[in-house]
Amino acid sequence: MKYAAGELAPDFVLTDPNDRPVSLHQYQGQVVYLNFWASWCRPCMAKLEQLRAIQGRLEEAGVVFLNVSLDRDRNTWLEALRPRDLRGVHVWANGAGGSEVAQDYEIKILPQYYLIDKRGNFAAKPRDHDLIEIESVLLRLNASS
Repeated sequence: MKYAAGELAPDFVLTDPNDRPVSLHQYQGQVVYLNFWASWCRPCMAKLEQLRAIQGRLEEAGVVFLNVSLDRDRNTWLEALRPRDLRGVHVWANGAGGSEVAQDYEIKILPQYYLIDKRGNFAAKPRDHDLIEIESVLLRLNASS
């Protein structure tokens, strides 16, 4: 299975709001919560808000929250970021659902997330978006070498 725990997560290079390149590979050695979202997706926006409850503690522990926007337009994405105090690393996938990263991760519905371990491999994720369970899994991954 392509996204089974232990399989290598596909690398990508996308740009942040300041047009700097960001790759998944640059976070090797850290646990990554990889989140695919778009500003037009109400469940995505709700999930970003819910993550605030655990994100600060996890970032302090060294977990990276890498948020990949699948907005069709860069300005729409930037406008969605400005009024919100969204933590983590934010990048934009030019091409939205047709972008290479969306194709590599087979993103068909939003929101979608993956947990990436310190070696850059997929980790098992909870079936439901239960924040307590997600936090527990991320902390356990972070504690392992």
